[in-house]
Amino acid sequence: AYFGGEGGASHRLGERFDAAAAKWRAEEQTPPLIQARAWRNVASGWLGLWTSHRTADDLLRNDPAHLRRAMEFLDKAIAVKADLPGARFYRGVALAQLGQTEQAMADWRAEGELNSQDGPTRQALAGLLDGSIPPDRAFQNWLFIRNEMMR
Repeated sequence: AYFGGEGGASHRLGERFDAAAAKWRAEEQTPPLIQARAWRNVASGWLGLWTSHRTADDLLRNDPAHLRRAMEFLDKAIAVKADLPGARFYRGVALAQLGQTEQAMADWRAEGELNSQDGPTRQALAGLLDGSIPPDRAFQNWLFIRNEMMR
């Protein structure tokens, strides 16, 4: 099984994450904005595993190293383009999972100031900032809102 095995799941997930990131690092001719988007997308995909796979959900929630790794990529993306849509939202998600709620809220406020045109992001941010969505359920609520809008 893909997620089975003693420590195997963590190792395989880490390898996939590293391979996706290495692809973009290896492309010296890749414009900085494309690199920033790639870093954001790799990190958001990593965070997205929580909602799709129970074993991955448990694994990632219990391993701050994976969250810090996602944060590294989001920090790189923000360093290249501070107003990259979604980057601060996902960074807030990782911070909230690490128990750093105040820093997560600061990132979500910064994302809100970008006036994103993405409906799920706007709605999730509104709920996070008014307290109707718990910080540790940010990504799950974003995904739920997105799926409802797609119906």
